[in-house]
Amino acid sequence: MSASSSGQHKYACSTCARRKIKCDKADPCSNCSKAEVQCLYEEHPPPRPRKRAADEDLIARLGAYEGLLRDNNIDFSHLSHSWISSDMQGKLKHSMSGSESPSLTPSTNNLATSKDSHVDNGSAEWERGGSTSHKLHPEPGQIYRLWQQFVEAVNPLIKIVHVPTMQQQILEASWDLENISPPLAGLMFSIYSLAVISLSSAQCEATYGEPRPTLITRYRVAALSALIAADFLTTKDLQLLTAFALFLLTDPDSEFTSSLTPTAVRIGQKMGLHKPSHPKVSFFESEMRIRLWWQLNALDSRARGSHVPGMRPPALVEFGDIRVPLNINDADLHPDMTEPPTEHIGPTEMTCWLRHSSASLRVFEGISNTPEKSKRVLEMEDALIDKLESIYHERFLQYLDLNIPLHALSNAMAILASSRLRYMAHHPRFRAVTHDGAVYMRKEEGDLAFNSAVTSLEKLQIGEQSQYSRHLFTHISSTFKLETNVYIISELRRRFSGERVEMAWKLVQDFFNEYQELLNDEQNSFFVALGEITLDAWEARRRYFQNHGQEIMEYSPLPRFIELLWNKQQLRNGQNLQVAAMLDSQNLDTFELPDVHDVNFDWESWSSFWRF
Repeated sequence: MSASSSGQHKYACSTCARRKIKCDKADPCSNCSKAEVQCLYEEHPPPRPRKRAADEDLIARLGAYEGLLRDNNIDFSHLSHSWISSDMQGKLKHSMSGSESPSLTPSTNNLATSKDSHVDNGSAEWERGGSTSHKLHPEPGQIYRLWQQFVEAVNPLIKIVHVPTMQQQILEASWDLENISPPLAGLMFSIYSLAVISLSSAQCEATYGEPRPTLITRYRVAALSALIAADFLTTKDLQLLTAFALFLLTDPDSEFTSSLTPTAVRIGQKMGLHKPSHPKVSFFESEMRIRLWWQLNALDSRARGSHVPGMRPPALVEFGDIRVPLNINDADLHPDMTEPPTEHIGPTEMTCWLRHSSASLRVFEGISNTPEKSKRVLEMEDALIDKLESIYHERFLQYLDLNIPLHALSNAMAILASSRLRYMAHHPRFRAVTHDGAVYMRKEEGDLAFNSAVTSLEKLQIGEQSQYSRHLFTHISSTFKLETNVYIISELRRRFSGERVEMAWKLVQDFFNEYQELLNDEQNSFFVALGEITLDAWEARRRYFQNHGQEIMEYSPLPRFIELLWNKQQLRNGQNLQVAAMLDSQNLDTFELPDVHDVNFDWESWSSFWRF
C-alpha cells in the first residue's frame, strides 16, 4: 500500500472505496480527515486482459499443436510450402531397416520414441486447403496395395473400419488426392502406417522400394498433421475419431499414445458412444460407433497396463451401457440398411473380437491383484476364469477350424487370456510370506501356475508367428514375456521331465534366441543374473537324469544358448567376478534394461521370483 506525496490520486482511497462514498482523492482526502482516520491508497490491480482477437486464438491453438509435435519429437521448424524429398532418408541407420529382432521392452521399437525417428519427421506437411498435401500420398497403385495389406493383416484384429465402404472411398480418393478432406486423409495415412508396420523390412523394401522406418515415420507424421488440421481434439465426427484411433494403434505402447488415449475416450463419451445411439442414427452408423467404443476402451486398458503399474482396466461403470458388437460380417452391413441383420452362429470376420463381452469384463474385474490371497478368494477367481472359458467355448471356440489362420489366432488369443489370468491368480507373489521369507504352496497349485505360464507363452508365440500384425501383441510380449520366462526358469530348477517341462525349455530357448542381448550384454547385471539362474536350472536337470542312470545328452542335446551361457560363466569365474552378489534380490531394483527410458516395470515383484 502507498500514497502519493502530492497531488491527487487516480483512484479512491481504501476507506472511501469500502464505504462506497465519493472521494476527492487528496492526500489525505477530506472524508478521512473529517473522520480522523488514516487515509491509505492501494495500488490498483492491473486491468483485465482484453478478449483475444480471432487471430490470437488461432496462434494459441497452433502453439498447442506445436507442443504436441515437440512431445512426439517431430521437427517442424523447416516446414515449407512444398514436399521436398530429404537426402537424409537414405542415411537412416541400418539397424532401423535391417534389424527385425524385437526388444525386451515396449520402448525399443516405439515409433514415437525411436532414436532415429526424427530423421524424416520434417518431411511431412499438411496445410488446411494447401496445394501440396496430396504429394504425401503414395501412387494410386501403392495406395491399393497398402489398403489390401491393412485389410488382410491388421483389420481382422481391430474391426473399426467397414471394408466395403472404406474401400470405395479410398479408390475414389486415390484419383483425386488434391481434394481429400483432412479427416479422410488422416484415416488414409493411419492405414498406410499400419500396413507398413505389419510388413518386415525385406517385404517393405521389395514392395515399395524404401526403408520401412522411413515410410512409417512419413505416414505417421502426415497422419498427425492431417488430424491437427481437422481439429481432432474437439471433433464430434465419427470418421475423424476413427482416424484418431487408428493413429494411436500405429504405436500403441508409446508414452505419446498413453497420454492421448484417454483424450480419445473422452471425445467418444462426448459423442455419446458409451450409450445407445439416438433412434435417428442409422443402424450402420450405430454399429460402427459400438465397434469404435470397444476398441477405444481396449486401447485404454492396454495403455493403463503398460504405463501405470498396478492400474486396473476401466471398470464397467466407466465403460457405459453399451452392448458387444454383433457377430456379423462386413458384407451384412450397409449404410442404407434400416433393420439389424441376423447374427451368425459360428465364426465371422468378428471372430477375434468375440472374446470381448460385458461378461468377460466382469471376470477381469473380479481378478484380485492384492497380496496374500485367501483360499476362498482363489476358489472364487478360479470359478470366474472357468466361467470365462465357458463363455469363450459357447460363443466361438467350438465352431473354429484351426486350419484357417484367423480361427487359429482367435483360438490362441482366447486360451492366452484365460491361462494368463490363471497364472496371475496363482502366482507365488500373492501368497503369504513366512517369517523366514519363504512361500509355501500346494503341489497342485504350483503345477497349475507353471502349466498356465507355459500355456500363455505357447499361445503368445502362435500369435506372434501368425500372418497378422505383430506390433498389436507387443503389450503382451514385452514385460509379460520377460516376467513369465523368469518365473518358468526359476521353476525349472525343480522340474526336470515331462511334456510341459520339455515345452518350457523350448520356450526358454526361443526366448534367448530371440533376445540376443541376454547372451551378449555382459555389462547388464540383470542379464548376467538371469543367465546364472538358467544354468542352475540346466545343471539341476542334468543331475536328475544322471541320478536316474541316463545321460542328459541322450535325452536332450545341449542347446546352443546353454553352451554360450556356460562359456561366459567360466570366463567370469576366471576373472573372479562375484556373480553371486548380482543375484541378491535387494539389488534388483537397480537393474536397467538397455535403451529404456522408462519401462514402468514392477521391480518390487521381481524380487519374489528369486525365492522360488
